[in-house]
Amino acid sequence: MPALQPWPARFTDPDITANGERRAVVSLRALRTLWFNTGTLCNITCSGCYIESSPRNDRLSYLSRAEVREFLAEARGHHPDLREIGFTGGEPFMNPEFPGMLEDALAGGWRALVLTNAMRPMQRRTSSLLSLREQYAAQLTLRVSLDHYSQGLHEQLRGLNSWRPALHGLRWLVDAGFNIAIASRKLSGESEATLRAGFAALFAAHSLPVDAMDPQRLVLFPELDARPRAGDHRILLGNSRQITG
Repeated sequence: MPALQPWPARFTDPDITANGERRAVVSLRALRTLWFNTGTLCNITCSGCYIESSPRNDRLSYLSRAEVREFLAEARGHHPDLREIGFTGGEPFMNPEFPGMLEDALAGGWRALVLTNAMRPMQRRTSSLLSLREQYAAQLTLRVSLDHYSQGLHEQLRGLNSWRPALHGLRWLVDAGFNIAIASRKLSGESEATLRAGFAALFAAHSLPVDAMDPQRLVLFPELDARPRAGDHRILLGNSRQITG
């Protein structure tokens, strides 16, 4: 097998690979959810992050509001079946133009789903969020990452001192009347039933109105294989750590 070329040389042709083979194509039947990655920067560094987000990883530069507007206009013209706009990162609230992107999606009539760790970057945007909630409460959902129902296992992945700020942000979202969901990982070896029961106890203890048995309100993702593999650029090596600020 010939050696792989550097990244810039691999994707110069949309139809033919660097090795001269025709690329696989899957026809798009319908576009129901359109995802935007707002950038790779994040306030924390999580073990196993699929794009190695961190406070220093800016390999994906911040997406701009103008760019999002162009894609939304294109989607409206070509995909009338589009129902939802998703935003991920990195941490979306690190991007200074993110509140404007979110407003444009909601003003366009779509539902919006924001993946966030609910920590300080989000908490610095409370005024913008409250304004959007006043106008678009039914359209907006924030899915908060809690990687286990226990502080120890959550912080094993997300770093020390990441548990209480996440719960604080989650508490604020609930008290402010936002639609929320929780995202977690099956990283403890426990069964799904045990995980859901553990989260149900956590939600009850903190008076969080989340149905742990509803797979749309508590989304459980399989754990990524954290062992490095040749050619796999998605795996983060090293320990979790939090950079405060």
